[in-house]
Amino acid sequence: MTARSQGGITVRLVPGDPQSVVMRFFSAAGTDIEETTQRKIERYLNRQDFRRAFAADIGDIEFPARAREYYTAALMASVDAEAIRAEAYQVVVDYGYGSTSFVMPNVLAKLGAEVLAVNPYAQTAGAAAFDAGHQAIRVADLVRTSNANLGAVIDPTASTSP
Repeated sequence: MTARSQGGITVRLVPGDPQSVVMRFFSAAGTDIEETTQRKIERYLNRQDFRRAFAADIGDIEFPARAREYYTAALMASVDAEAIRAEAYQVVVDYGYGSTSFVMPNVLAKLGAEVLAVNPYAQTAGAAAFDAGHQAIRVADLVRTSNANLGAVIDPTASTSP
């Protein structure tokens, strides 16, 4: 979040159920909203006075102007970029067809990482069919083959897989 934000929301597919989503609301400080506000939103949504769209019918992800730049700057401010750059990491990253593919390439470039990217674009159909376990095996093979320092599988909801 930035000083320009009044709040935020994430909308993610439920793992294992591509017909359902989880919505998470954030305050201006970037923390979860208060429980009373959350209950008000839940009451509104439970009325179900809206048309539901299936995951495959959802269009492209778009961002407000400069949102990616602000987010990238906030991420860069939270790490010791010089120390990371000095290591010259080679990494394999599976973006899992998720929205992290919009921001992480820029962050990793600023950190001086050499990156082998897998599934490096957002796609709803690919995200709905994403199998983190299968992709972890594939990324492990790519790490060994390319002599990379690190491999990561980021599922479509932008959480790292165990």
